[in-house]
Amino acid sequence: MSAHRHGDRMQSPISGWRRSPGILASVAGLLLFLLIAAVIIRQDPWTSIDLSALQWLQSRRSQPGIRFFSALTLLGQPPFLVFLGIAIALLLLRSRQFVLFTTWGMALIGGGVMESILKIWIRRPRPELPDPLLHPLTFSLPSGHAMNSTIAYGMLTFILLTIWKPSRALTTAIIMMAALLIAGIGFSRVYLGVHYISDVVAGFAVGVFWVGLCIALTEFHQHRRNSGKDLQA
Repeated sequence: MSAHRHGDRMQSPISGWRRSPGILASVAGLLLFLLIAAVIIRQDPWTSIDLSALQWLQSRRSQPGIRFFSALTLLGQPPFLVFLGIAIALLLLRSRQFVLFTTWGMALIGGGVMESILKIWIRRPRPELPDPLLHPLTFSLPSGHAMNSTIAYGMLTFILLTIWKPSRALTTAIIMMAALLIAGIGFSRVYLGVHYISDVVAGFAVGVFWVGLCIALTEFHQHRRNSGKDLQA
């Protein structure tokens, strides 16, 4: 009987890994990104819809809208995300949350590396507009703002819920606020004319892939550590 129980405990980390919602989200995000990348690389006719949607939105911009989304997009700029990353890392170290500290660093640094690799791999030019507001120098797909905002604010949400453990209603409110912020930052890039819609959706997809994987790895580690404590007990 004892050996049987020990065997069940030894298998529990793997079963926990398989049940992780993070893995499902990660796979879904990866598949969506690969689909978008395949369409863009092949110059599929669907890309004309991308351009038409961007032109339609540009024709309906307003000065108040430009000011609002210019401010909102700052929350996805690299300098702000670096500041946020350092601040959260220091707080996690101070509270001795070493597993979450490692996950936080891996998520942000890994996201930045992936963005550079994917942009160079796909090499999609930025939208060419007659009167551009901004002049970014990097390639267009995936949107770095959409991708890194998904990673940063998605991981921050996971960290808050893990440490704080709020009520179900508050948990739902926090997740919705994070989702609205991420969506707003992504939309700002299309509104300001520096990305196509597919760039932003691809950024969201890669961000979900990476956040899901980081969360799954964290949960797997915690589950394995707790199982080890049970065995020692």
